[in-house]
Amino acid sequence: MDAAADLLDEGIAFDIAHDLDSWTYYLVGRKAQLSFERDLYEEALAIAKDVLRRDNQTLLMRMPAMIIQARAKIRLGHDDAAVCLQQAVDAAEKIDEPQYLVSIRIAQLEAAVLAHDTGAVIAGMDTLSQDSLSPRKRGELLFWAQLLGRLPDWHIDDDLPDGFRLALKQNWTEAATAFAQEQSSYLKAWALGNTNAAQEADDLFAQIGAVAARKALRQLALSELAALPRGPYRATRQHPYGLTKKEQVVLGLITEGESNAQIAEHLSRSQRTIENHVSSILSKLRCKNRLEVVLRVQREGWILATAAAS
Repeated sequence: MDAAADLLDEGIAFDIAHDLDSWTYYLVGRKAQLSFERDLYEEALAIAKDVLRRDNQTLLMRMPAMIIQARAKIRLGHDDAAVCLQQAVDAAEKIDEPQYLVSIRIAQLEAAVLAHDTGAVIAGMDTLSQDSLSPRKRGELLFWAQLLGRLPDWHIDDDLPDGFRLALKQNWTEAATAFAQEQSSYLKAWALGNTNAAQEADDLFAQIGAVAARKALRQLALSELAALPRGPYRATRQHPYGLTKKEQVVLGLITEGESNAQIAEHLSRSQRTIENHVSSILSKLRCKNRLEVVLRVQREGWILATAAAS
């Protein structure tokens, strides 16, 4: 995932430097997807929302963000998750490209599992061909279809990622280990939930704020679990660009137009210390100067929004 993050950051920096706004937001949507895959759902949602509030974006440019907004809200248990999912379904079907349709069908299957809706109608499932899907997408789709009790008559090939392949063979403990190795706490917890380790699964879901999964786990009645606490749960997370708390404060002051000397006085720090913070910010955001930093924050407002929320 680190390599993917570096590649996305390079692409976003290039697009911003060359005023390629449409492609900037498409890649930012993909960055939201990466945060989602890292089980950082609040962060993924903040990034996706920032993309979707931008004007003059084509439906294609908005599509990655629409999918991730829906999927993040589903896992976080938001009341409007179903509405957002239907909006993403409608958009994907309008674009009619396999990469988006597959992601949408996976989201629909997961939503049905979380709602314990074994009779959910998921249009278009019978049109998907296993030969047209990547091993990752095929494994993910089969994983949720299996949990829903709607497993299609597809081959379980050795090219599937280990976690999915083992889960489809009902080797849940080994699947949990494989998902842990790929740093997916969410999928690991689902695998554990199908063993006698429901409490461990619930603890993992709690750590990442997967409220809907915690509710679903209790519906399965695999063991006695304590009632969920009332109110929203927010998992602790780091800044998506790795900015420290101090760097986030300095970044905010940079965007307000303060010089290094003014920031030093504002924070009661030496100018040399502030220069080090600014240099680190430039490096992490892949910017050449302060102007590029300001432009980047203008185009990616979630950088400061997530900093304030974390």
